[in-house]
Amino acid sequence: MTRRALTMIEVALGTVLLAAGLVPLLSAFREVATRAVDPLMATQASFLAVERMEEIVATRYRAGAGYAAITVDEFPEEKAVMDYDAFERTVAIDEVADDLVTPQPGSGLKRVTVTVSWDGSARRVTLERIIAEF
Repeated sequence: MTRRALTMIEVALGTVLLAAGLVPLLSAFREVATRAVDPLMATQASFLAVERMEEIVATRYRAGAGYAAITVDEFPEEKAVMDYDAFERTVAIDEVADDLVTPQPGSGLKRVTVTVSWDGSARRVTLERIIAEF
């Protein structure tokens, strides 16, 4: 009866091959885990942008406020959004002409841009809306 067993050389070689194959696999897992955070952050940022835009639209229709109350002073920049410290939120409000691009004070059209950024402002979500005075 012959006995078959692994020698130390075979065990060492197997360990080296396993380690060599494991490094790229773990690197791939790390990359996937890092990228999995991006959709979550983008979703939260879009919700924060919609939230601020809804506040601005509500101001437009609030009794005693109206179109004139939609100003940058009413919606200041937030360096850290409450309960969402990783995000910054800014609002830009410009009166524009009928082409919706050219600045024109007193036109009766305001282009409202809400930007939510994170990751040191490297990533951002922007939401725009036109509000008319009527």
